[in-house]
Amino acid sequence: MTDDGALIRLENVEKRYGRQRVLAVEHLDLNDGDRVLITGANGSGKSTLLKLLAGVIRPDRGRIHRARPLAGGRLGYVPQTGGLYPDLTVAKNLALRQGVCGVRVTFEPPVVAALGLTDMLGKRAGALSGGFQRLAAVAAALAIAPVWLALDEPFSGLDAQKRRVLGEALVAVAKEARVVLLTSPTSDDLPFITRRLHVDEGRFA
Repeated sequence: MTDDGALIRLENVEKRYGRQRVLAVEHLDLNDGDRVLITGANGSGKSTLLKLLAGVIRPDRGRIHRARPLAGGRLGYVPQTGGLYPDLTVAKNLALRQGVCGVRVTFEPPVVAALGLTDMLGKRAGALSGGFQRLAAVAAALAIAPVWLALDEPFSGLDAQKRRVLGEALVAVAKEARVVLLTSPTSDDLPFITRRLHVDEGRFA
C-alpha cells in the first residue's frame, strides 16, 4: 500500500490515442473497501479510466501505483464487449479462467446458478443471446474468487430481470473484494456503491 493506505494511486496520468488525449487525471486514490461507479457518456473516457486502473493498458504519461494486495491478487475483469472465447462452451470458458488464475476448477461455481446460467453451461458462448453472453462473461470473472473487480458496463444489454439478478450477485461478491470498479453510462442505483466518479471529455466532472 501507499504510505497513507491507498490501494491504487494515479498521479498526473494521461492517455492518448494518436494525437488525441482521451483521459487526463491529476490525482486519484482508491482505498480498501471502495466500491466505485464510473459514469460518463460514450466516448467520455470512462472505459479508458477503467482499463488504466485495472492495468489492461498503460498510461502515456504519469504514474499508476497498485499496492501488493492488488498487484499480486486475482482480478475479475470484464471488457465492454466480449470477455469469452466464443467457440468454447460456457463451462469450458469458466474452467479455463479458473485454471489460469490458479483456482480449483469447479464444474458449476455457485455464481452460475445465481446468474441463471446452469442450462447454458454446455452451449457455445458465441451462440448465446447478448444478455446471456454478458452474464456468462461476468460469471467467469466472479468464478475466480477475485481479490478485486473491474467490470466495464456489466449491465449493458440486460433486461430488468437480469439486471436485478446481476445486481444481487454483485452485492454478495462486493462484500469480499478489496476494490470494486464498475462503469455505466448512467448513475445506476446500486446499494453497494460507496463512491461515484463522473468522467466528461477525459476529465472528472
